[in-house]
Amino acid sequence: MNSVAGLAKSIKTEADLSDLLSELVKMTVETAIGAEMDHHLGYEKHAAEGRNSGNSRNGHSSKTLKGSGNYLRPGKSGKAETGRNPA
Repeated sequence: MNSVAGLAKSIKTEADLSDLLSELVKMTVETAIGAEMDHHLGYEKHAAEGRNSGNSRNGHSSKTLKGSGNYLRPGKSGKAETGRNPA
């Protein structure tokens, strides 16, 4: 069984579906942000050519993505935080 079929079988409730969708969006956004940074800097994360270049990755910061009245805060571990538009 492939992983998509396994994930689909694990969905039993609306909350399960919502959690899965949140995780998929989080993974997609984090991958896109990483690819954008690779393109912007001109080298992949942990690549030797980035060391001592003066144009290095020097940390990370939290991000909040807004859309359709909802928000998503992707993170490095755990579930993405989702909800209504924060105050």
